[in-house]
Amino acid sequence: MIKYGHIDAKGLKNLIDNKASMVILDARTKEWDDGRRIPGAKSLPFDSAFETFAQIVPDKDALIAIYCFSSQCPAGKKLAEKMASQGYTHILEYAGGIKEWSDELGYPIEGGSKN
Repeated sequence: MIKYGHIDAKGLKNLIDNKASMVILDARTKEWDDGRRIPGAKSLPFDSAFETFAQIVPDKDALIAIYCFSSQCPAGKKLAEKMASQGYTHILEYAGGIKEWSDELGYPIEGGSKN
């Protein structure tokens, strides 16, 4: 069984506020990506090729936080599972996604709706 951890909004915000060394990935595909990001996040759609993982996150031991749109969105879980299957060792899935982060908790975001 492929293993990865979970993190809640407060925990992720704490890591960001304390400038933890980590990579934050937005797993949404183009269809669902409105351009909003948790600060510092990079887009890596869950259906990306494995080669793209290495380009975006070359260090398989890096701390990685993955999110998608909301707790009903499967993209974050799918990306976490795919990355774990490729040997990434420190993955945290933030299931609440951009919806909880921004719309419900009012935490800061980068970007906005696509033009």
